[in-house]
Amino acid sequence: MEVTIGESTVTPTSPPSSCVPDQATCQWDSVHGVATYHYKVTDAGTGAIIQEGDVDGAQTSIKFPSTSGKTYTC
Repeated sequence: MEVTIGESTVTPTSPPSSCVPDQATCQWDSVHGVATYHYKVTDAGTGAIIQEGDVDGAQTSIKFPSTSGKTYTC
């Protein structure tokens, strides 16, 4: 089974209790029966790929390096 997650623009945020400098999270809703997800995080301003990979179907978020004030698409 292959599932494509649509593109959405995200601004890096972290919960106040666990703020990690220069790190953001991309998350998505789980889809029943999915074995793996493929993700790609890009810099919305330049189109540069920041991080790309595959994760287990039970995982619904990834962390990636970020710069304050920039916008990312995942």
